[in-house]
Amino acid sequence: MASPTFELVSLTQLVMIDYHWSNHYAALSAFPALQIWYDVNVLGRRFAIPKRQKAAKISIPIKRWLKVGNYDYAAPSEGMRSFSNELWNKHLHPDRLFTHREVAGKRTSWFEETEQLSVDAERACEFITCTYPAMAVECNLMPASESASFWLNQGIVTLPAGHAHRYQEMALRNRYIANLAERYNLGPVELNEYFRKNSITNAEHQKLIPPDRQNDLFTEMALAA
Repeated sequence: MASPTFELVSLTQLVMIDYHWSNHYAALSAFPALQIWYDVNVLGRRFAIPKRQKAAKISIPIKRWLKVGNYDYAAPSEGMRSFSNELWNKHLHPDRLFTHREVAGKRTSWFEETEQLSVDAERACEFITCTYPAMAVECNLMPASESASFWLNQGIVTLPAGHAHRYQEMALRNRYIANLAERYNLGPVELNEYFRKNSITNAEHQKLIPPDRQNDLFTEMALAA
């Protein structure tokens, strides 16, 4: 994870890693970072650390464009939304005025805001050490979006004030790709091949962009003069 001495990663750091990892389309199940913590610290599993060779320098890939629509072109995307949280919040959190939040007109999981992205260290420790070990196995059957919304809904992770739209955009993009891979049953290599076959070059993309109307007006004025 952070280094070969994984045990030195604090529980607060572990939650932050898990939150970001849960939001990534490559996460295969809920609480991906906590799964490794559980294997190492509870089950006593050890991982061999391979000798790493210096990576060869590679050129920066040329930009390509993939059609996603509003993240609904070939698959749906729930973004930061959690349907189960919406159903349960009125029972488990009756003090809240709403069961969800809204960002740019889309429903999201409930979240709190603080000055910066933060973790409630006490509640994080309580969940990781007391609650998670009893549910570790069943979490392997849940999608990663469940843990991403869990950290927010429980107030363990709080978003930086005024930046929720950025996290919603990241969640929409990553959940779209994850659902796309699920729809077509694509592994990592197959997903990259899908991107290559279904994307277009930057030059092709430029041809699809309508001409700038303002520039056209300047041209018309020049011709009229």
